Amino acid sequence: MDKLFLTILNMSLTGAFVIAAICLARLPLKKAPKIISYCLWAVALTAVLSIGFTVNRAQADKGISTETSIDLPADEGAQPEPYEPREWLNYFYNDELPWSNSFDLELLEYPDTIFRWTPEKVVAITPDGESELFYGMPVWNVYLTDLTGDGLPEFCSTISIGSGIIDNRVVAYDYSVQKAYELSDRMKYDYSLSLVDGRLIVTKTEYNSDADMAAGELAIVKGKLIIADITKTETIQLTTAQLTHDESIQTLVLDTSRVAEDQRYILRVVDTSGNTIWETDAGLPHVGWNSVFLTRVNDKDYLMQYNPCTYQGTSTYSFRVFSLDKNGVEVLLDKGEVSFSQNPPGGTSYFRKRDIEPVKAFFEHVNEFLPVSELLLNTDNHISQLLPENQRDHAYGKENAPITGLRDYFYESADLTIDEQMTKFIQDYTSQYGELED
Repeated sequence: MDKLFLTILNMSLTGAFVIAAICLARLPLKKAPKIISYCLWAVALTAVLSIGFTVNRAQADKGISTETSIDLPADEGAQPEPYEPREWLNYFYNDELPWSNSFDLELLEYPDTIFRWTPEKVVAITPDGESELFYGMPVWNVYLTDLTGDGLPEFCSTISIGSGIIDNRVVAYDYSVQKAYELSDRMKYDYSLSLVDGRLIVTKTEYNSDADMAAGELAIVKGKLIIADITKTETIQLTTAQLTHDESIQTLVLDTSRVAEDQRYILRVVDTSGNTIWETDAGLPHVGWNSVFLTRVNDKDYLMQYNPCTYQGTSTYSFRVFSLDKNGVEVLLDKGEVSFSQNPPGGTSYFRKRDIEPVKAFFEHVNEFLPVSELLLNTDNHISQLLPENQRDHAYGKENAPITGLRDYFYESADLTIDEQMTKFIQDYTSQYGELED
């Protein structure tokens, strides 16, 4: 297009010079025959027509229609350039956080917009006014990175929420669509952001603790803010066993490919031909919690599923111990279940004298298996509390090391016998609610 413009300009100047020359030439030729004047103007006409011919030829060479043409952006239809993570500011637990200051930021991606940080919020200021992106008590840091893949940066921050009980969480704000995402688990886990080797890393710690439990790259998957590296773990071989009680050996593997898709792990039993003969899953949301152990009874391998579920003070604990036939069908060896409530009297469900023996019997029963079992898969928060503190957030043993020797407890402490735990529970329960009913 620039070349075409220069061509037109050059030819226009040439035509102008020709016309000017003809006008000057006609001055001494006023009394000459008119045929001379006609010949001179014929030269001017030829020059003008040559300009149109040259323009059309240049357009044809460029493949541009001589009718209406539209200049499209050079990147029309192309993938947006990746937006590299970068830090705007970071005062995470820094004594130098400027509580009385504010900082402004302007981005080429959002002209006519000023983004302003203050310790309590991040806002966008446009000619139409001010809008709040997110708030915190305080907003500890702000990073810019593209989490949605549209080439535009999201604002990502570590924020604290609460006045008495305070937790740390991560928020990401997509200004292009005015949408906020949050990664939080109040009073259970804390989350924080940092920029490490050009990657925006989110660190997960146990609530109100400095002990790291997990870390990975921040990402948005199916509309949810997640720790992406957890989802990138490849299929993990946990151990081998003889679950079919013949000469064949099976491999137990943990598949994490579904964590990003629907927040669940899959445990598979694979035969020597590479075929999955049995599988189960364990979800990260409460409704999908599950735990699976490998246990031994009379020198034979078995699987044990243990599901101690409590919801709104009412508990149903159950377990199953089973082997597999060659087709993966479960062959039950033992099972147990108990239901009880820790709610106060007066409702539809509360603890009674008749609950004491079934509860004691169940915990004695399950503890016949747990101490000789190896944990394979767990997302159940109840089971997590039985694990060593540095392994409570693992869906399997730390670095594939088996977790063994567990013993469940009904109340307060595994150091007490089940009878001692029950006595302590009844004392505490009756001190609040009075004598147990039958």
